[in-house]
This record gives sequence, structure tokens and C-alpha cells, in this order.
Amino acid sequence: MLVAILAALAGLQGAEGKPEIPFLEGGWRRIAAPPKLERFGTGKEQTVDFTIFRAADGTWQLVSCIRNTAHPGDGRLLYRWEGKSLEDADWEPRGIFLTSDAKLGHREGRAQAPHCVLEEGTYWLFYSSTGAHALTSKDGKAFEPARAADGAFRFFDMPRDLALFDHRARDGKWYAFFTDIRPGKYPERKDHTVSYRTAPRLAGPWSAEKTDVGVVSPSPPGYLFAMAESPFVLERGGWLYRLEQLNVLASRDLSRWEGPPVASLAGPNVFEYLAPELVVDGDRTWLAAYRDHGKAGIFLARLGWKRAP
Repeated sequence: MLVAILAALAGLQGAEGKPEIPFLEGGWRRIAAPPKLERFGTGKEQTVDFTIFRAADGTWQLVSCIRNTAHPGDGRLLYRWEGKSLEDADWEPRGIFLTSDAKLGHREGRAQAPHCVLEEGTYWLFYSSTGAHALTSKDGKAFEPARAADGAFRFFDMPRDLALFDHRARDGKWYAFFTDIRPGKYPERKDHTVSYRTAPRLAGPWSAEKTDVGVVSPSPPGYLFAMAESPFVLERGGWLYRLEQLNVLASRDLSRWEGPPVASLAGPNVFEYLAPELVVDGDRTWLAAYRDHGKAGIFLARLGWKRAP
């Protein structure tokens, strides 16, 4: 009997020692249709990098970068939708959320790649313009510009596409992963990589040093830096999962990521869905991404998890 119990425990420990494998449980459903942009409309807009979060009143908020608009400068701004449930299709458009502001140190027409998280009852929505900027809110709907610990509107330097990860329970730090560029180091993907900075609080101070964690997935032809874009990290069951587009990496260490991916959630067209984000609602996980290079809007699919054999 004792031998049988020990054998069973050994098998259980072996199973727990492996990361879970995510898989799509159902089809994709559109939650955000390409918006009408009134004075900034061109007919060529693309709905791209985004963030999804639940406001204090229980509604779901989606804020996305819209590119190829008529806004002066780089033609990018942020737009918002609202939904009652993650099960719903085509959430209600709520209008333009943010445009660039020279008083905040923005680059004209450059507001992109938002990511919203909660810290001690305050919503922090980070985005990139000339480096990392942020907005704060108490209800998840009405936001105002935030200042870093040093009083500046720019929190730290980075090229674009940041995603925040709360690891304070383990090491007391927030991590900001972002698409980085290191001239001459990665010519096979036009020098793009993924790096992070850390801070004890979202206001900072953020580390002067950045850590390059690299890219595991090979560069796809015609889009050499795709796998370095829009990084996203989730912790589940003691494992860390990082998205390289729809390839899922697993690690126990935020600074070390190796291949091969534990799962690839893309179909035959690896460019059909891009800039994915994982959304957790209770015991459910959802995968969101923009489709057809942003021309079709933002889509959501239910994600399941299974133990590795």
C-alpha cells in the first residue's frame, strides 16, 4: 500500500512539474468592429494593439490603438468600447479615448499599445508615445494623465508595445515587458527583441537597466520582427507563460525563456490573428487578438488548459 501511495505521489509530482498546454476551446467571435472616427476617419483605419479590463461597475472595457487615421503626425490614437460580458459580440463603441498631447510630451499622432492593470484600487493604463506614459482612474472609465515618481509624464524609455506583469508576491516587483530594438544584435529580425524594466510600484522608479530576454520563435518570412511585437505574460499554476504572437512559451524564470513553445494557437495563416492578450475572468481564460492586420477588428476565443502528457 505504501509503495502504491508513493508511486501515485511521484506521478502527481511529475504531472505538476510540467506546464499546462493551452488550446482553443471554441471559435473566434468579434467583440470590437472597426470604429467610425468622425473627423479622423480615412476609410483605411486598422484596429490594432489593445487592452481589455473590467471597470469598477463590472462592465468590460476595451481600449485599442487605431492606426492609419487622419490625425496629424503619425495618425494613431486610442479608442474605447464597452461590453457587459465577455460572451457578447460587437461591444458598444464609446468614442475616441485619447489623442496625442504635446503638453504631456507625446509624439504627435502617436498613442498606441495600451495595457491596463490594477494597483491598490487604482487603474493604471500605460501606453507608448515617446517612451512609456500612463493614465490613472478610480473607476476604470474616467482617466487622467499620471506622473512618474520623479514628476515627469514619461515613466521610462522604450520603443513600443509594453505589457505589465505583477510579480510583487514573489519578488516585490512590477515588470514592464516591451518590444525593444538593439542595433546590430539581431539582424535576422531587424534588430528587434523583447526586454523588460522593473519597479516596486507602477509610479516607479523604474530600473535604469533593462533585461533582454530575447525571442525564441523563428522569424516568419516577410514579417521578420513579428515575434518580438506585443509581448504578454501570464502566471498560472506556478508557471509563467509568455506569448510570441500565438506561440506560447513556458518558464519558471521571467528572465529565461527557451523553446520549443508548449503550444501554437495559430491556424495555417500565422498572420491572421496578431498582438494577442490573455484575459482571465474567474476560472476562465480568454484569448484576444486583432484580425486581418486590424482591418477586421478585435476577436475573442475561449481558451482551455490541459496537462502535458
